[in-house]
This record gives sequence, C-alpha cells and structure tokens, in this order.
Amino acid sequence: MADITRPLTRCGIDTVEIARVERLLLRTSTENLIELFSRVELSDIGEGPGRAARLAARLAAKEACLKLFPRETGRGLIGPEDFSVALDGYGAPRIVCSPRAQQLLARYCLSAIAVSLTHTRTSASAVTVAESARGPMSSRGRSRRPRLPAGPARRPIRPASSP
Repeated sequence: MADITRPLTRCGIDTVEIARVERLLLRTSTENLIELFSRVELSDIGEGPGRAARLAARLAAKEACLKLFPRETGRGLIGPEDFSVALDGYGAPRIVCSPRAQQLLARYCLSAIAVSLTHTRTSASAVTVAESARGPMSSRGRSRRPRLPAGPARRPIRPASSP
C-alpha cells in the first residue's frame, strides 16, 4: 500500500548517445541550436573538447523533464525548449522552466525540478525529480503542517455575545 503521508514526487530519466549530438553539431548552425538550447546553456557550455558531452547531458535533462509530464508531452503542449539547464553559484546544474512549464508545475502542485547530470565517453544521462509543493499529509489526507498559535495578530473568531 502506498504511503500517503509522504509528499508525491515525479521522476524522469534519460540517456543520450554523445555521437548523436556530435552529428547534430556537424549539421546544425549555432543560430539553429537556439531552437533546442537556450543562449545561457550554449554560453555555459562554450566551445572545445567536451562540448558534445555537455550538450548531450543537457538534452538528456530536457527529455527527462518531459517524462515528468507524459500527458502534456504526448499532446504536444510542452517540449524540450520549455526546459533549460543553468548553473547555480556553485556550478551545480538546475532546471529553469519556461512560463508554460511553470504553469504545469503550479497545476500539479510541484515546487521545482531538481536535476543530476553525468556522462561517460559514449553517453550522457540525466535524472530529474519534481517534488510536491504540498507538505507531508496525514493518513486522513490532511496537511500535517504545524498550526500557528493564536496570538495578537491571529486570534480565533468568537461568536458575538448576545445581550
């Protein structure tokens, strides 16, 4: 039986062959790469050795993000261009969502999408996890968030006394 006391999570995983991305780079101009990768992604990746592997990891991340929303992906309501990988202040990857993707996160009460990237000499992989924006639930389906104590700013409403 499923544990309903834990918040719901969604997980996606994908692997991309680096040779596929190398062929893509040979056939596609930088201007056309912007249809699939954001300018920030292309800037973060740069040029030189390892570029294809880094792009393959980002492509795998986009595909893994799409697996979080199979219905919308199947209907063509969302695509790889709706997700991009940016680096935080420590150089760790994070997913940046387009407005369309942000609407999906809100619709399904998801807070954000975490990502992990890796690659070998031949392939790149990504795992994405979207966690629920809701807190832990009780066994009766109610939120187990702590209640705020009644204080000067938050007093319980009492019925007016009758004269």
